[in-house]
Amino acid sequence: MSAIIMTARLPAFYALCLCVLLVCACASHDPGVPSTQQRHELAQTIAARSNMQAENIQTTPFTLRGYYRLSDPETTTTALYIEGDGLAWLSRSRPSLDPTPTDPVALRLAGIDRRSNVYYLARPCQYETWTRKKACPIKYWTSNRFDQTVLQSYHQALDKIKAAHGIKTFDIVGFSGGAAIAAILAAQRYDITSLRTVAGNLDHAALNEYHGVSAMPQSITPITYAQKLTTMPQIHYSGGQDHIVPSWLADHFIDALDNAACAQHITVDYASHEDGWTMAWKDYAQNTAHCSDK
Repeated sequence: MSAIIMTARLPAFYALCLCVLLVCACASHDPGVPSTQQRHELAQTIAARSNMQAENIQTTPFTLRGYYRLSDPETTTTALYIEGDGLAWLSRSRPSLDPTPTDPVALRLAGIDRRSNVYYLARPCQYETWTRKKACPIKYWTSNRFDQTVLQSYHQALDKIKAAHGIKTFDIVGFSGGAAIAAILAAQRYDITSLRTVAGNLDHAALNEYHGVSAMPQSITPITYAQKLTTMPQIHYSGGQDHIVPSWLADHFIDALDNAACAQHITVDYASHEDGWTMAWKDYAQNTAHCSDK
């Protein structure tokens, strides 16, 4: 007997619950989309290969997944990586029910980074269990992915990481939508010494207009903080084959700085939005952002 026929014989509340479960089940079994468990296992495998340990950081209202390798307690600066948007959408009009990345690019980049101290943070609602999903409505990986609630959770997380591990400062790296978080944090905090972005969404208003998709007025756009980042050493990496976040967006962001002496823009010709970065990062991971003498 089909589930649809069965719901007709159930009280309305239970029928609704069953329908929700069916929708979740269908969403988690879309052809070609790895299951939630597979995505969790992939992240654990990538982290283990790089000798990174897992840690959950409780903030308000999110629990952020972290992976870290802190091998030199005398080194006070830590490379901090922030993940991209993950599987936020299944199609142009259909949001995912679980934004956990199918391929966590920022985690791969963190694993390649051979600095002594490296920390990776996922985005809100990624790597969450269903028992904690009540803190994670869909808006936090769609319309509100860069809103004040999200930013405050990262401020709390960084403060807790510093207190727990004796970290003093961060060299922050953000991939895709994680670049927006990284840039805003760099503008708002005193303990971030450099900013690097990879395929970074540095102005979601301009990018959404370019793609002809809905604006996100509830979300903060990093370009509004550009002038506060004028003296921040920064490197923005773009993919020459990236049609999701084209390279002009990094130039657009740099143009908004009062002075570009502290900003570099490097285009990796063979990289697309997600592909090619692990190869490129073998050369770029150790690059240090700095201000020129000009």
